[in-house]
Amino acid sequence: MKIRIKKLLRENLEASKLKTIMQKYDIEPGKVLGTGQYGTVYYGVSDDYGPVAIKMLRKGQISTKREIENYDSVNKARSQSKNIAKHFPEVYHIDETDDTYSFIVMEILDVQQGYQHELISILFGGFNTALKPYEDEQEESGTFRSRSNRLYMLFKKEESQQSIFQDFYSGISPDLDFLLPVIKEFFAFIDGYVSNIKDNTASEDSLRFMSLSDKAQTYMYNWVNGEFKTLFKDAPWLLTFIVKQLEALQKEDKSGMLFAQYHESIILYWLDFYRKSSPIGIHDSDPRMYTTDEKGLDQEKWQIFKEASSIKQAIKDLKDIAGLKARDMHDKNVMIRPQTGDVVIVDLGLFKKT
Repeated sequence: MKIRIKKLLRENLEASKLKTIMQKYDIEPGKVLGTGQYGTVYYGVSDDYGPVAIKMLRKGQISTKREIENYDSVNKARSQSKNIAKHFPEVYHIDETDDTYSFIVMEILDVQQGYQHELISILFGGFNTALKPYEDEQEESGTFRSRSNRLYMLFKKEESQQSIFQDFYSGISPDLDFLLPVIKEFFAFIDGYVSNIKDNTASEDSLRFMSLSDKAQTYMYNWVNGEFKTLFKDAPWLLTFIVKQLEALQKEDKSGMLFAQYHESIILYWLDFYRKSSPIGIHDSDPRMYTTDEKGLDQEKWQIFKEASSIKQAIKDLKDIAGLKARDMHDKNVMIRPQTGDVVIVDLGLFKKT
């Protein structure tokens, strides 16, 4: 009971301070839009700007000071780059007059289900990039964001195919050169596979005749319920793509030695690719980052996504103009500008000075 009373008193104090500060800017604060470790985001209505988002951050944290500085730096840089203005939020007010809280008032952004949600899922990674090989996104997070359209485009476009071939060739043993024609053939008929493969029945039948190691099975099956991982249920053609390569592996060497040696690494290679092939990396274009999920896809692949080019340029401009390196960019830190449909990276708290 005491804990609840303290919580209510704190909430009432926060609401009172929020209202007092916002009165200076003719803003009427409203409902909570979201909460984080260091603050809360409120909806508000401004006489000057209409709907706004109000970020209320607790002072005394290094993160709060950095976040205020980052939003201020980005907002100033917006006037010097159309790409920064397009892909980073406009800030209307920053207020630090209160002893306990700092306030950032910015444009209101949103994400609607459908095309907007799908666009963000195509361009950015998220929880899936941090999963261990044996983990399943649905079971670990309770949610799942399909990346199948992204993978379809990467497999379909000639511009990205060659880069995929080269990466696969470089990442495996020369003993597996015979798999490249299998991959190329799949890409050539990808529309048929995507259209006609509606479930994993055929793949499951084929896998029954393979001597899969326990580790390989954890890569494909969800250990919680024994079913295929959510990404394979979401897009069965992705599992078919792997199974085609495993079948070729079996056919190449009847003794089974080649299969035993390489089937785990083939499954893991593509599982990683499915999960981590984001056009925009978590720490995009940072040369110190080595993994695909951190730095993003190479140019031969990301350039097939038309929306990625201006985002990449905005990130570069931000580094050149404001001296800020973009970090912690993932699907939960990205929203859409309702008026234009622009993709906007909204959470700047972990951006760092160069």
